[in-house]
Amino acid sequence: MEKKEKLQKPLYKKWWFWLIVLCVLGAAGNGLSGGKSSDPADDTPSSSVSSSRSEDTPSSSSASSPSENPPEDSSTPSAPTESTPEISEEDKETAKIVDSEILVICTAAEQQYNAFQSLLSVEGTSDLDAYNAAKSLKDTLTDYNYRQLSDIKGNGTEEFDDYKEKASLYIFVMSEVADAAMAYLDDSKTSNLSAYQEAAEKVSTYSYPLVASRLTFLSASGFSDEEISALVDASASE
Repeated sequence: MEKKEKLQKPLYKKWWFWLIVLCVLGAAGNGLSGGKSSDPADDTPSSSVSSSRSEDTPSSSSASSPSENPPEDSSTPSAPTESTPEISEEDKETAKIVDSEILVICTAAEQQYNAFQSLLSVEGTSDLDAYNAAKSLKDTLTDYNYRQLSDIKGNGTEEFDDYKEKASLYIFVMSEVADAAMAYLDDSKTSNLSAYQEAAEKVSTYSYPLVASRLTFLSASGFSDEEISALVDASASE
């Protein structure tokens, strides 16, 4: 029995052993490859995976591109725009009354001033009469400016304040004419005569800003161009 076992060939020397080994190695090789293709395109993820990744993760180009602005948040309220305050007919009527009050004072001041100028141009007017007329003009204009005009209360707008200021300056310049006339009649100095002439020239100069500020005030108070034209014509005819 022992001799028979010694005569048997080793297992690795039998032909069917190597046949089995070759078959096992071949099967193992196929299993290790797992159906892997040699095409490098097969190594990339399938389209379904790439699409799901593109939906879940933003691409580097869209994340880093400075040209694309972040989406606007519709929930953020926009800044409120200032709306022009509506002017009622009552407000316009109040502005019309204020304009009439200022205009009446300025017109009365002009009439007193023109009367004084007419008196000075009359031949034979004595220095005493001229002086008394200048003093009376000064007192009247001071009352117009510092009592009647200052008592007018407007609508609190800048246009009203400017209109009232221009009216005050206009009346003040006329009162300067009266001051210079009294000074000249007192001492007959040439310097006082020059001051009188300069003040008289400024009266007409200060009338233009007054007219412009009046038109601006009426426009800011809601009057149309046609309505302003009608108010100007009405005041000119009075």
